[in-house]
Amino acid sequence: MQQDQRSREYYVWLIAAILGVGAVLQFLLWARQSLLADQVMLLQIGVDFVESGTLAPVAKEMSGHGMIPGSFLQLVIGLPLRVWRDYRAPGLLIVISHFVAVAIVALTLGRAMGLRFLAIFLVLYWLSPWHIAHSGFLWEPNLLLLPAAIHLGASYASRAEKKWLPSAVLTATLVLTLQVHASFVILAIASAYLVWRRLIKLDLRGAIAGVVVGSLTLIPTAAAFVRGRLPRIAPGRGDDVPALLMPFANGFKALLYWLRLGSADVGRRLRGTLYLADGWPGEAPLIPLPGFVVWGFVIAAGAGIVFAAVASWKYVRTARANSGREPLDDPAWLRAYAFAFFVAVVGGSAISPVTIQGWHVVIALLAALIPVAFLVQHALDSTRRAWRVAALAFLVVQICVSLLVASGNTMFMKRLEPPIDDPAFPESVKPYVSHKGPPGTASRTAIPLIILGAQPPNQRGSHDKVTWSNRDGRCGHHPRRGGA
Repeated sequence: MQQDQRSREYYVWLIAAILGVGAVLQFLLWARQSLLADQVMLLQIGVDFVESGTLAPVAKEMSGHGMIPGSFLQLVIGLPLRVWRDYRAPGLLIVISHFVAVAIVALTLGRAMGLRFLAIFLVLYWLSPWHIAHSGFLWEPNLLLLPAAIHLGASYASRAEKKWLPSAVLTATLVLTLQVHASFVILAIASAYLVWRRLIKLDLRGAIAGVVVGSLTLIPTAAAFVRGRLPRIAPGRGDDVPALLMPFANGFKALLYWLRLGSADVGRRLRGTLYLADGWPGEAPLIPLPGFVVWGFVIAAGAGIVFAAVASWKYVRTARANSGREPLDDPAWLRAYAFAFFVAVVGGSAISPVTIQGWHVVIALLAALIPVAFLVQHALDSTRRAWRVAALAFLVVQICVSLLVASGNTMFMKRLEPPIDDPAFPESVKPYVSHKGPPGTASRTAIPLIILGAQPPNQRGSHDKVTWSNRDGRCGHHPRRGGA
């Protein structure tokens, strides 16, 4: 009994340390966030709400030139700006949402699997390079970690019996996520699969109540539709891949992304850091390291995909062994939950009209790490030294790559792009970047450049020109983003 108590205390302190390190990283990234074209476009959506007090029927343009429906995204950005007239306010809300997400994950997995498994999972999730790369700054995919965590918590609460509140929370989350990013499709397919396989049991009245509550922010959209003023919402088909090949290409990419989400391979988010790519004059990574060391971690992160693939393969074998058991115990249920998301990622990507990128599937990060956490726990318990070494090396690479992304990714270099004196920069957003000097003066231009750590215009390289829209959220050009 005394030994069990000491073991429990050890894991409690370990979990607290993991959460503490992740919290410090979150605030560090938030303090060093860059303000690029995507962020300025999103800020303009929130500023429109603050200045006018009215909600638009759509938020902004998405991939494929469709529009994000509803006004929920506008509220998520605009309400923090009402409280604090600063461009960092929505990013702070994202940080808070990540804290809430990890709390839900910790409570759910701690109850289902115990403290040891939770400690392993938190290293993989809370300190994941994918998590770090989607933290601290305003961007729609960064908002998706909370819906994913709520989905896990509500699904786990509904696994054995119908409950009104979890059912309402689950469906409300689906409808609200629809108004944030198109990857809500992954949540929807996963939910349908869970219901079909009777892995969750929905209370009909609760589910309807959740849909009603989540749809309140769709009222402006419905009103615009009735008046015939609603722009096209459905995205068009991309032309970079032939239409007949798109489902197969996206399905294959989704399979690779599933494995990469379970590893430290964040692609260009690591290869494009200041360790391996040129930055603006005066920029440097927070942690000085030679390039060959970073390349070593790039290779090790890529090799981690093999570990993630083995985890998925072992999952399939375990799932077959448990296929006839009813009801499933918690470990078996979690494996089945992860498989539902695997089906959703591949299936949702296959029907996507645009080429899939990493940020399209980051909503599945939590589920993709479940099989990996099971394998790490199994490997650490193994009598074979090679398995234990592989598991420890995998965890170390995860943490090191996260630190490299946090210290060298250009999204955390306090850049301002385009500069505030650029004619393309929206006038309405300028007061939220700098609070000193009259509009359009030299002092107003210089102050935010100094605050954000950006270089004066004559020291920067060329940047993408951006055209800005009116209140419907349309934009003329998105800055180029490479696939992950």
